Amino acid sequence: MNLIEPANPPSRKAPLVWAIGAAIPWLLLAAGQLVWFALDQRLLWVHTLAAAATAINNIRVIVAHGVPYQ
Repeated sequence: MNLIEPANPPSRKAPLVWAIGAAIPWLLLAAGQLVWFALDQRLLWVHTLAAAATAINNIRVIVAHGVPYQ
C-alpha cells in the first residue's frame, strides 16, 4: 500500500503542541498529588508510588506525542 503525502502537512511546531496538550492532564494530577501530600503525610509510600507513576506516565506521554509521525 502506498500512501500519498498529505495536502496540508502539520507544522514543525505541531509535535510540541501535541506534547504540551498531552502533558497538561498529568501536570494537573501531579499538582493534586502535591496538595494531597501537604494535607495528609501519613502514608509516605503511597505518595511516593503515586508520584513515581505520575512522573513515568508524564514522561511517556510527552515523548510519545513529541515524536513526529513517519
